[in-house]
Amino acid sequence: MAPFFTTFGSGSSRGFGQRADSGIPTVTAGNQSFTSNGTFTVQSGVFYNNLIFRVYGAGGGGGGAQNKPIKGGTTSGDNGAAGGDTTVTKSSFTTLSAGGGAGGGGGTGSATGGAGGSASGGDTNTAGDAGDNGPGGGGAFGGAGGTVPGNSETGYSSGKGNGGNGARAIVSGQNNPQAGSGGGSGGFVKKTISNFTGAGESYTITIGSGGAAGANFNESGGDAVAGSAGFVYVEFN
Repeated sequence: MAPFFTTFGSGSSRGFGQRADSGIPTVTAGNQSFTSNGTFTVQSGVFYNNLIFRVYGAGGGGGGAQNKPIKGGTTSGDNGAAGGDTTVTKSSFTTLSAGGGAGGGGGTGSATGGAGGSASGGDTNTAGDAGDNGPGGGGAFGGAGGTVPGNSETGYSSGKGNGGNGARAIVSGQNNPQAGSGGGSGGFVKKTISNFTGAGESYTITIGSGGAAGANFNESGGDAVAGSAGFVYVEFN
């Protein structure tokens, strides 16, 4: 909890203790979403019942598929890239960090899904979901990317922070090639700060970029999918 918070008395017949007695207005309830880097500034001279940060890391990219022809050399798919971390920072405030998910493994015969991102600094810290492994077989679909936790917290359902799907294996002329594995999703952090009077302080928000998809040596399958960027949702009342 940041040091600017004021401790308010209780027991007022009007239900808000010293805040109500002193006539400090309550902030108008609202929210602000961040899909790119920015700053959230607390209003001055108004009382906040709750200031809630929800922080989502970026998803890792899906892995590329293996090219394993019946005749000729085998070429492994490239790994997907890791997603970036999403953070909320301020002086004398514990950083909220939702880590990016790892990229999915490229098809090699033993590729695994990317691990979910880490999470720290909040009241709730939930690691991301791992991506699914890529199965073997001509035309096998790539592993699914992990789903970022906490989407139900905001009703934000556009897939921010999800891992990318791995590439589908090549359909024909192959000797049991492996599809790409899915990227891990970003982590989720939630932090609630309650009962303070705003003083114009600012929080710096950095949004993680989604991880790039792994290169694909796939003439008739499907391409791997990049991970989705991170997201921050700020709510206040």
